[in-house]
Amino acid sequence: MKKNAQQKKLLCNFLILVCTVSLLFLSACKKTLNDESFRLSENLEDWTTINKAAINPIVLKYQENIASVLEYYYKNPEKRKTGGKNFRSIEGDTLNAFLEKANSINIEDSAGVTKNIFDLSSEKFSEIVTAMTLTDGTLMTKKINIDTSGQMLAGIDSFNQMFANANGLATNTAQGGRLISTTSFKSDPYFNLKNYEKTLRSNMPTSITSIASARTSEQDFWWTAIANGLLSQSIVHIAPSTLTAQTFVNRIKPNISRGRLLVSLPGGFNTWSPVVLYFNQQWYDVGHVGVLNGETTVTHDVNGYKSEDKIDIGANLLQSEGQINGVQKEVLGAAWCQKHGISFVGQIFDVKWVWRWRGFRSGLYREQSDIDNNSFYNRVEGRLGKGYCRWYEILTAKWAHPDRFICSSLPQWAAKHANDVNIGDWWKTTIFPAGVYLSDRVRIIDNTLW
Repeated sequence: MKKNAQQKKLLCNFLILVCTVSLLFLSACKKTLNDESFRLSENLEDWTTINKAAINPIVLKYQENIASVLEYYYKNPEKRKTGGKNFRSIEGDTLNAFLEKANSINIEDSAGVTKNIFDLSSEKFSEIVTAMTLTDGTLMTKKINIDTSGQMLAGIDSFNQMFANANGLATNTAQGGRLISTTSFKSDPYFNLKNYEKTLRSNMPTSITSIASARTSEQDFWWTAIANGLLSQSIVHIAPSTLTAQTFVNRIKPNISRGRLLVSLPGGFNTWSPVVLYFNQQWYDVGHVGVLNGETTVTHDVNGYKSEDKIDIGANLLQSEGQINGVQKEVLGAAWCQKHGISFVGQIFDVKWVWRWRGFRSGLYREQSDIDNNSFYNRVEGRLGKGYCRWYEILTAKWAHPDRFICSSLPQWAAKHANDVNIGDWWKTTIFPAGVYLSDRVRIIDNTLW
């Protein structure tokens, strides 16, 4: 009897110990997961479940190039420093778009403390870079799968080749020029790329400034810039089908909302050349980006592809008695319905990488949330009347704001200052419509194709 009583006492003490430990664990979890959004599993994406094989291999190489440059800067802290509001490289007083993007990554540790990616331990740095490669690669793959012509993918592949040429990386000609994976750089890979681009332009017979001083129209500028090799172009033999204003709106009406983006790519799907020539029309298309105001009413004119109703705000280049208009409210006219008949509705979002205690599922998670579209739109609206970039500023449009914009730099600037989200890419000191479309902070939710 005495032995049984001792056994019962030991069992009771053991159960009390287990309960106490469990309560302490739950209490610790509650303190860590005190934000309701992190208690809801649907707000946290487990990136470890992503199938890497489902990512397009060319897209995956593009993301791996980003990862390799991040690793370079992580291992070479002397190559990065901050100067003023911009992140600049020690190798030159030039805006380093890559470091600016890297330092905008939103990271939070298990205690809720914001972290810079370059301040993480090597283990956590590798984990988050791997996670970004997979998640951003998956998003980009979904976007390029919309295009059956292959233009989007060709643009990404062309960049991969240029990155390889700039950094002296080997290529595998037996596999159609696909890159061999490597992260070995002898010097700053970002500025290697910038210098390579500069070399490509060094033999150009004229400059954007000289062309701009002699221009007679927007079309004349593009013709002259292309003829002198200042900008690359692609040729599309047949322009996209013209849509009536009503058809244009009807195809995206369920997703038209104030503060969302309306994006058109040159030629419908081109992501490489900033300019496309419609051969059958003999005019150029550079794509366009506008910020929707939520209006869905359409009032036709006799042409059917024009409405006087204002649908968005955009930075537009218009010639009128020698004046160049900039940020303005745009009507749903021929530009959208005829030249930009293929358009996409995009939603800007933010991403936060968080380490959280979740029992056996503790680890790194990705939290995605849409930005506040109203504050974003209000910031865009506050730029009404501001000018269009000068010709020589087009390739460095990120330096021209907040007083001058091109169409795609307007939402890039507004999202950065109203929502602290960087929709720009990793490489450019400007941003074209393709950069907005392929952005790792923009999801495509609708289009005018069907």
